[in-house]
Amino acid sequence: MRPPSDWNIEGAASGFVAFMRNFSGNRRTRMERHIAFAVSAFAPALALAAVLFEGRALAAWQIIVLMVLAVDLGGGVFVNATAAAKRWYHRAGARDWHHLVFVVLHIHPLLIAWAFPESGWMWAAFLYAATVGSTIMALACPLYLRRPVALTAAAFVLAIAPLVASTPLLLAWIAPFYVVKLLVAHIVHEEPYAA
Repeated sequence: MRPPSDWNIEGAASGFVAFMRNFSGNRRTRMERHIAFAVSAFAPALALAAVLFEGRALAAWQIIVLMVLAVDLGGGVFVNATAAAKRWYHRAGARDWHHLVFVVLHIHPLLIAWAFPESGWMWAAFLYAATVGSTIMALACPLYLRRPVALTAAAFVLAIAPLVASTPLLLAWIAPFYVVKLLVAHIVHEEPYAA
């Protein structure tokens, strides 16, 4: 038997604390918080390992860009898939255009192309445009089709991206984390089960 859904939103407080509480999910459990912090710490370690494995010398600012994006993408995959995030981002009153704006604001591939020109603007433009386009396509579907359309689109985007342009090994983790965070974890409407 599955647990009951829990759509109750905690307090309508305003200010920075309320913004952050809702931004990373309303009413997160202790376990959700701990795992989110762990994943947000592990993702930069993975990014740094890729840099070291490739043996490239990077400027300090390039490493900072990678670390910030790794925290956001790594933690974002987990956080956006939690019941707390589903409760907030898919609450009554949330509209499809809210999800689209969330995705459009994630310009990570473009930041990568700027910071690492060898990654290629073609790759960045494809990854960004395909993710935004896939989001529009999934959001245009009836609710019962959104998950399969989003998952299928994610698979195609991830399969095609390396064919558009190859990226250095140190950036190979970007596309999977980016696409899964946005297309699979964020826009897919799921029930927030009670803890």
